[in-house]
Amino acid sequence: MPVATKAVVTVLIWLLLCSGIVLILYPYVDRWLQEKEQTRLLNEWKLYKNQLATQSGSNPSIAQASVSAEKKSDNGVLGLISIDKIGLEEPILPGSEDKQLRLGIGVVEPDRKPGGANNYVLAGHRSWTYGKQFSRLNELKEGDLIRIESGNGSYEYTVTDTFLVKPEDIEVLDNSRKKSEITLITCDPPRNPTHRLIVKGTLKNGGN
Repeated sequence: MPVATKAVVTVLIWLLLCSGIVLILYPYVDRWLQEKEQTRLLNEWKLYKNQLATQSGSNPSIAQASVSAEKKSDNGVLGLISIDKIGLEEPILPGSEDKQLRLGIGVVEPDRKPGGANNYVLAGHRSWTYGKQFSRLNELKEGDLIRIESGNGSYEYTVTDTFLVKPEDIEVLDNSRKKSEITLITCDPPRNPTHRLIVKGTLKNGGN
């Protein structure tokens, strides 16, 4: 084999090897970057909450704050969702496009606020990383607690129902003006999803 041809073949082999390594590592690097950004958003939100508490002179109590104007931090984070049963703690971001869902949990209906007499709808990816985003949402049962922190206070919801719907069944988004509800949405099953997993809850403390 001519020297020039041999050199070209060697370069191609190395390029293929490097490409293969990049393809293998990319999902892990991408996941690490996402988790790093999530951690930053959570830390900034907690700092923002501490600043609000300092300004008001006390910590906002559960379901006691006004929901007339939702506050958000400088980085756009609207709040935090936590569910102790499944070890969930994720930032709540405005919107439900991929750029929001990659970093946290998205608000589907931007005009609705937690704690109000409406259906507060949140969507999240069914992450393949155990415990991240809504990967364990299927473990929730009736009576489990969902906590929402916002710039206007903290609210606790009690799970009332879990069920599956088809992607085109959007009645779960319907608003309720008679009671305070929450709806959590994610894909099911995690791989090649055909349905949406729905978790419904009602406000436990205060509200309308």
